Amino acid sequence: MGKYNNILVAYDGSELSKKALHVAAALLEGSTEGQLTIVTVWQLPNLGGDGAMLDIGRIMEELKNHGQLLLDEAADQVKDRAFPVNTVLLHGHPSTEIIDYAEQEKVDLIVMGNRGLNGVQRLFLGSVSHRVVQEAPCDVLVVK
Repeated sequence: MGKYNNILVAYDGSELSKKALHVAAALLEGSTEGQLTIVTVWQLPNLGGDGAMLDIGRIMEELKNHGQLLLDEAADQVKDRAFPVNTVLLHGHPSTEIIDYAEQEKVDLIVMGNRGLNGVQRLFLGSVSHRVVQEAPCDVLVVK
């Protein structure tokens, strides 16, 4: 296969993440040494002052269940390939979790969609894809 044997795909169910999944699978097509890992990251939304009134345990469980459904959907799209497909559900800030996982698992390539934020948000927050590109320990392919 060459340089990219351990590929991570950041998947959130969006059209761009679906496209990224198919691009990553195509890069591994025909590989017997390659491995594809599909990662979904869930995090609690910023609940503000009303958070105390909510059932945080129930919300967390729903977020985890939704993340697992996304992973199952993604894995189903690339089943029956010659290479193994792993799914991983992570919790925390998406860019941090993706970067940390890539470092720990010695990922060769991260493939992800470019979910562009508007200019003001990008200026103050940075986008997940931008931060991953800047800080990842490996190559990053951003799909548009």
